[in-house]
Amino acid sequence: MRRLTGFSILELLLVMTIIAGLLIVASPSFFRVLKGHTLTYDVHQLVFTLKQLQSNAFVDHRYYQFTLDADNQSYQTALYTQDAWLPLDTYALSPSTQVASVTSLTATQGLVYDPQGNAFLCPVTATISTCLESPLTATQSITVYHESRYHTIELLPVNGYVSHNVVVK
Repeated sequence: MRRLTGFSILELLLVMTIIAGLLIVASPSFFRVLKGHTLTYDVHQLVFTLKQLQSNAFVDHRYYQFTLDADNQSYQTALYTQDAWLPLDTYALSPSTQVASVTSLTATQGLVYDPQGNAFLCPVTATISTCLESPLTATQSITVYHESRYHTIELLPVNGYVSHNVVVK
């Protein structure tokens, strides 16, 4: 009769214990990396949203609005239809991502892109004629961070073109 070869239960338990120990040691580092990636994702999503609004305004020949609510860690987009702003989407930042500073964009004052490629700062409930009286004349910045990584998103004067930089301290 042939004897079956294989691993004993003791050997399997030993290997599983070693793997569990390695996972316990590596998991804090893994979660730190994962949180850093959520910051990068949030920033890319924010930049994409701003660029998409600017592009849609030009292509659709319509007015689009962006507002940032730093207290609630969220931002909202809206479309101007006839005589009022129609909310489109609300985006929430990840809990690990914090808004460090914002120049003039708030939950009550937003950035408006017009069909000619210009940007304006105006109250959220303002009409288009009111918005057209306050063009974006200075660079606006949004800084978000997680631990020692900072991302600064800048909206350039006149056209509100978006640029962003990463700073690791």
